[in-house]
Amino acid sequence: GDPQITHIDKPPIDLKTTCSPINVQSKVGYAQCKDKCSPAACCLSFFYDHQPTCLETNEVACGEYDTFCEILNFDHNGDGMVQYQEHVEVPLPPSNLREVCEW
Repeated sequence: GDPQITHIDKPPIDLKTTCSPINVQSKVGYAQCKDKCSPAACCLSFFYDHQPTCLETNEVACGEYDTFCEILNFDHNGDGMVQYQEHVEVPLPPSNLREVCEW
């Protein structure tokens, strides 16, 4: 049979404020944003642990969600909130980087 077709409704009107940079600076706000974005989990990169399953059939709604839910991806250090400056350890490049990447 055909795969289940998922229908996603338009995002809630307060998604913009819930997922604002100010709000996701706290763990509570980040969790609220994640919760509000979850109805569109099947087409948001943040939630992928599998193939995007509903993007083609919900392009408009997914696009509207993606605009504000994209911010969830910016928790680079995995502490459940997005700081203005995420503290991430960047390792030093390998000593042979110049040779390896030469062209």
